Amino acid sequence: MICTLVTGKISIISFAHIYHYQQWRIRQLVWKTPRFNNTGNQAKEDSELPSLFMVSHHPTIVACHCDGRGWKFWADSNLKGKFWGRSIQLDPLGVLTLQFEDGKTFEWSKVTTSIYNIILGKIYCDHYGTMRIKGSGNYSCKIKFKEQSIIDRNPHQVQGFVQDNRTGCKVAMIVGKWDEAMYYVLGDPTTKPKGYDPMSEAVLLWEREKSSVQTRYNLTPFAMSLNELTPGLLEILPPTDSRLRPDPRHLENGEYEQANTDKLRLEQLQRQ
Repeated sequence: MICTLVTGKISIISFAHIYHYQQWRIRQLVWKTPRFNNTGNQAKEDSELPSLFMVSHHPTIVACHCDGRGWKFWADSNLKGKFWGRSIQLDPLGVLTLQFEDGKTFEWSKVTTSIYNIILGKIYCDHYGTMRIKGSGNYSCKIKFKEQSIIDRNPHQVQGFVQDNRTGCKVAMIVGKWDEAMYYVLGDPTTKPKGYDPMSEAVLLWEREKSSVQTRYNLTPFAMSLNELTPGLLEILPPTDSRLRPDPRHLENGEYEQANTDKLRLEQLQRQ
């Protein structure tokens, strides 16, 4: 039972980080450029997830801190980019940390992201590499994001294992696709008899919501709420808060020319 709880927890951590990659599947448009020292505080009464983040544009550095019910999350991230002519490779630098109220702490880093056909053709992206989730307890997780090839008919595959660091044994498997669904299988399927199908005992951790509603920039309802100014916020927000920027506000109101004018003005000030 204890093994199930612990491996289940680290499996959920694994899926939670894989989950955010699926948004790259449809979000290929940028609605605003982060400005140096932009901050934000997203505290909602229904979710109790206050968070702070800071953005530095050159170099691109993001830092955040979130407090939830029974956990804390903090992270910092930088990007090392490489231009390959028709594609851009982005290698994230930084550590993400999650700490539970029982003291257990988990750390991991992001995998490589490449954006293809940036000059000609339909733009698409891929995530690949190995993600290692290290915990302060007895378990860790290693997840492999398979790199997509030209002839690959089954892209975006993810597979990994939760390992007991005391024995070196695999105690659970994580499998799925980062843009569709992720599953959790207790035990080590590689030790099962020939013909065994691990998906017969798989537990669904997450499945992408197939919404028929498309927004202009493919933003989720939560993402759109990040720019919401509720009554009373103006009195407590610092002047650096990103919700006070005029360009995204004009964009939301459909005032595209004014939004572009303000965006260019802010970017020019940032370069000075």
